[in-house]
Amino acid sequence: MNIKTVSVIILSYNSSTSIIRAIDSVINQTYESIELIISDDGSKDFDGAWIANYIEKNKNRNIKNYDVLISERNNGTVKNLIRAFGYYSGDYHMIIGADDWLYNNNVISKLVNAYKAYHDEPLLICGNAYMCNAQRIPQYRMMNDEDIGILVEGNTEKILNRLRFKCFLLTVATLYRREFLEVVGMPSEDYVYLEDWPTFLQMAKKKVVPVYYPGCVTCHMIGGIANGAKKVNIDQLKTLFKDRQTLFKKEVIPFLDEMSSEERTGFINRHKAEQANYYNKVVFAGITRTELIKELFKNENAREVAWNNVCVEIKKCICKYGEKIRNIGLYLLGVIITYVLVCFSQPFSYENTQIVKTALAFSAELLCVIMISKLIAKCLTILIDDGN
Repeated sequence: MNIKTVSVIILSYNSSTSIIRAIDSVINQTYESIELIISDDGSKDFDGAWIANYIEKNKNRNIKNYDVLISERNNGTVKNLIRAFGYYSGDYHMIIGADDWLYNNNVISKLVNAYKAYHDEPLLICGNAYMCNAQRIPQYRMMNDEDIGILVEGNTEKILNRLRFKCFLLTVATLYRREFLEVVGMPSEDYVYLEDWPTFLQMAKKKVVPVYYPGCVTCHMIGGIANGAKKVNIDQLKTLFKDRQTLFKKEVIPFLDEMSSEERTGFINRHKAEQANYYNKVVFAGITRTELIKELFKNENAREVAWNNVCVEIKKCICKYGEKIRNIGLYLLGVIITYVLVCFSQPFSYENTQIVKTALAFSAELLCVIMISKLIAKCLTILIDDGN
């Protein structure tokens, strides 16, 4: 009986505290023939010899081969994965991060059985994954019911437009046949961190239809570079933003008219949110007032984000000081009513009218100047300090 080998690729970068959990989830699988490839991307804390020794001591008979690859410098996820592909010899492959772990010990066996049920025809079978918090507790399934419905339907145009809206397929929960790389191609080196989204788009454009596996394959940790990591430096954020902008310009924006109105609106809103996040965390971070003013003058996107920041702070001020603003409005209304009563109750004289007019104007102007000055000062302070 020909037993096919599954190659599991674990991509690592500064993950020394979690990689053993990922390795254990692979070596404890019940499937009979597994190749394990660990590819580290220039981590400061990666001890390749220790990792290799750990695998050697703890592996079961089903681990037919393993490689531990080490890079001297950080090259990004795409190049790290391409290097790992050069060592992979299995019939199928999976890709997980060193922060992830396989959901249970039978996952690979079940995925291979799913291939057998389809007579080994699909190029990839996609399952679901749990997003987990820092305590490793599952929070939610990453692929929602709408995503699953589109995948099950198998309409390549709908899959393509959904992928333009968002990367709803999960490479960490997918088993690929070896031929996938021949048909779809290697990950594009136009990107540094985006190894999955552009590849899935290429897949859909080539009319390759994934098959849905109705189960959870992987547990994925909140906090990767693409989903809100806190320990990410500015250079990494710049590179990720550049990756996303490249993908949007090449693969999404030219095709907005082909998307549903809901997907189009959702993409535009998310695009604006990502842009705002980038400018607040990267462009506005740590710059002087002079540099900020120059950036606002030369960059339309920066002006848009800055104006949105100001609007948000105005809303916060209104919510926070709404009662005071109401009281001030009532005060001004009282002054106006007093003015009207004085005008109609006193014998008409130029002096009386002028006194009340002057008092009214002075009160209103003083209150407006105070409020506007405080609001502008608060907004400018928050805008400048927002990145800090």
